[in-house]
Amino acid sequence: MDIGGDVYGVVIVGDGNVVTYYADRASRVEPGGSVPDVARRPAPSDPLLAGVLWGRDGELAQIDRWLRTPGALVQVHGVPGIGKSALLRRIAADRRAAGDEVVFLSGAGRPAEDLVQELFEVCYDSPDHRPSPMRLRRLMGMVRALIVVDDFDGPPSDLAALLDATPASSLLIGSSARGLVEDSYYLELRGLPEVAAMALVTHQAGIPLTPAQAVAARDLCRHSGGHPRLLLQAAAVLALTGEIGADPRSVLAASLDLDALAVYRVLGALPGRPVTPGLLAALAGIASAGGAIATLTRLRLVDHSGGAVVRSDDSAHEQFDAAVYASNLAAWAATATRGQIVGSAPAVIGVLELAMAREAYDPARILARTVAAALGRSLRWGAWGRVLHLGAQAAARVGAADDLAYFQSEENTRKRALGLAAGLTVGGAGAGAAIGTLGGKTGAGIVSVQSIAIAVVTAATVATLGVIGVSVATTHPSSSPAAYVTPTIYNPSQPVVPPLSDTGQPVTTRPSSPSPPPSPSPPRSPETVTPSPQRPPPDAGLKLSASSVSAGQAVTARATGFSPGEPVAFVWSGPAGSGQPATTTADAQGAAARDITPGTAPGSYTITATGSVSGRSAHGTVSIITLTLSPPSVAAGQKLTVSARGFDDGEPVTFTLDGASLGTVAAQAGGASLEATAPGTPGDFEIVATGRSQDRRAPARLQVTGRDLSGTWKWGSGSFELRPVRGGWDGYTRADVGEPISRCVFRTGDLTLRIRGADPNYAGTEVLWIRGQNGQNCVSKWAAATAVKVSAGGDRIDIESTSPFGQGTERNVLTR
Repeated sequence: MDIGGDVYGVVIVGDGNVVTYYADRASRVEPGGSVPDVARRPAPSDPLLAGVLWGRDGELAQIDRWLRTPGALVQVHGVPGIGKSALLRRIAADRRAAGDEVVFLSGAGRPAEDLVQELFEVCYDSPDHRPSPMRLRRLMGMVRALIVVDDFDGPPSDLAALLDATPASSLLIGSSARGLVEDSYYLELRGLPEVAAMALVTHQAGIPLTPAQAVAARDLCRHSGGHPRLLLQAAAVLALTGEIGADPRSVLAASLDLDALAVYRVLGALPGRPVTPGLLAALAGIASAGGAIATLTRLRLVDHSGGAVVRSDDSAHEQFDAAVYASNLAAWAATATRGQIVGSAPAVIGVLELAMAREAYDPARILARTVAAALGRSLRWGAWGRVLHLGAQAAARVGAADDLAYFQSEENTRKRALGLAAGLTVGGAGAGAAIGTLGGKTGAGIVSVQSIAIAVVTAATVATLGVIGVSVATTHPSSSPAAYVTPTIYNPSQPVVPPLSDTGQPVTTRPSSPSPPPSPSPPRSPETVTPSPQRPPPDAGLKLSASSVSAGQAVTARATGFSPGEPVAFVWSGPAGSGQPATTTADAQGAAARDITPGTAPGSYTITATGSVSGRSAHGTVSIITLTLSPPSVAAGQKLTVSARGFDDGEPVTFTLDGASLGTVAAQAGGASLEATAPGTPGDFEIVATGRSQDRRAPARLQVTGRDLSGTWKWGSGSFELRPVRGGWDGYTRADVGEPISRCVFRTGDLTLRIRGADPNYAGTEVLWIRGQNGQNCVSKWAAATAVKVSAGGDRIDIESTSPFGQGTERNVLTR
């Protein structure tokens, strides 16, 4: 075949359709090429980075149980910043560390067809090849892995396309909204519990919180509903200013230097779209974005998505010059590698859309022409199609006939190649017919949501290609949607059979979307797949859901590396003796899990999992940590002893009271204790002992009793309202009160008294003094009380203080 010209690259689409790209003109497609062989790549083994999670043990355990079902679809959804990415990355990292095959993809701004192509390239070594839908499903039916897709917010049809492309794998999706697919698991991620939220703020701030800071942090936790991103930003503000405000993002943004602010504004112009560091520098007009990204990351103003960053407040839109952005991006793309352009595809499309919306048509035309070939050549045909569409619109607006012809020719090539790959012919059908053919409302009942979504994908493909008369397999009234199997190469004389694994056993798959038979073509040789080298069986491993638990609390133990169906025995031993829960059978992936409650005595416990057939064994350790208060109920301001046990010798143990530090003690003989003073006001408080990490902790509740001075009190001719605050009560005037000597006035609502401490002397109480002359030049100043006494009946308070203005000592009497 004579391809001629300056060839940019050649790709194979579907069943041997050759697409040739040229450096100086439009590409072309020709059928008749050979279908390339593919080789299974080894499973990704590089460790996934994941941070410590706070207050998510329940969610982790629930998702782990769901993922034990082969081919499970689990969707974690919630508002932006609630912690979906951190949760998914933790699960993926733990599964990969345990020996499972895990593929982690970012779906932010990427069409489903490009995600599917990326997934195929991760699993198979077949450069420059985009398989047909039938071959793709057959090949992916041999992949049994956990596929994790973060930041996926496509429509139901995109979710159906992902399902169809992963028939034998489990799928874990993170998105902002819940999808509509039957036979799947859903988890709405919500804010952190208050205890975990306070621990997160304290850890992130890197300093013990003062009582005032702890009160402000707790108020923010409650106001935000425990929203992790807002709490992290608040901790950054605390580290920066020593205070916690209601709008931490604004404080942090105001602290940025010029480079960081320029990058922050670029990301604000592209909400929800990840941008690579090199492209960020080009768009912001700075030499390097590395320092700016580091600053924004430290302040929690950006999130990371793969090798790119996205602004955390994706609802923000900055003022910007779209023409400048498009021109800067085109200049960057002219020297960028194909891989860099592909990695920046979501941002490229975002800038193109902005330029078109701002009527910057000529820069948009140049940008689209610059990047189009790289996206097509890299088989990211979802992004390629969008760029061609926007480029054609821009070229038409400015009357650039040559560019318009180029974009239209490329789109025709794309449609023709996709049509040939799908085996479609000219006839007549639409979306309604496709859904109706799948079953619609028949004698068997209403067709499932998943089937409808898949039908929409099929119909949308037909509409895009301008193809009619598609033959779609029908659903028999007596059959169930779950009875679909994956078709092999179409042969009218042979029955359809499920795909076989590399061991010759049928692969469990999810229902497939019905596929049309291919158009008549010469017979081809059977599918050739080069299997990857056989890896030795993985060593047995044991993963525990927590490194420490309270007495009587269960820990989930997950053992891996055993034979499918093998009985696995779990045994625990420690200071309280030993025990053996019921034996658990390993699942199809050789994993077994069980909730285990060790003894109640504090200390370190060993949990061992042993396979009864293979003899493989793995163990892990968990600590039982206890915290006792003596006494558990104490009068306000009185002393108590706080004792923790179950820590390692020498381990630093920090004690906190409602988030405020009480002190740190090194554990000796497994225990640590200190003497603490109860708050000066009655109430229910939480004391926590935390070891070398946040998952080594134990809480206890402290009940503080004592007089409650809250309410209205008379003072001379006026009255006070005492309101409870952390550590005491604040007194506010209920009406204007005149000071008789100076004739200065305390206005209604003025804070004039601070009662602090507890019985019997209320140390720390302050009184506001005022001085002036004839009601003029009035100034006020706080003075410490020299004596405070509350009557036995709690209906009288005597407060004595010395004037800070040298006017002597005065006694104030408050009565109920």
